[in-house]
Amino acid sequence: MLRSDKVRMVEGLAADFAKTPHVFLASYRGLTANQSTELRRRVRNAGGTLRVVKNRLAKRASAGTGTEKIRDGFAGMIAVAAHASDPVGLAKVLTEFAKDNPQLDLLSGVVDAQRLA
Repeated sequence: MLRSDKVRMVEGLAADFAKTPHVFLASYRGLTANQSTELRRRVRNAGGTLRVVKNRLAKRASAGTGTEKIRDGFAGMIAVAAHASDPVGLAKVLTEFAKDNPQLDLLSGVVDAQRLA
């Protein structure tokens, strides 16, 4: 990946983190492609987004945003689920999916700049 691509990615992530105050981190190791697609579909139907990002770039992008409080969680295979207005709906989708698919491990999150365990 070119340096200019990384800069654009960090800028885009920083803008996303700034406008979405509700972010959850989840480990998705062990999910099949079909399970990952289903998870993305459910999150999208709830009005949220689910992205897999490079950890180093996500740490840089989180600086100065509410997501900075969970920057130590960017390690390993991490998916970032975010919602601009409904953290409860997003958390419900993630926990329901995790019940059926124990490979999805919810690690931490931030809701309205308050860190969750």
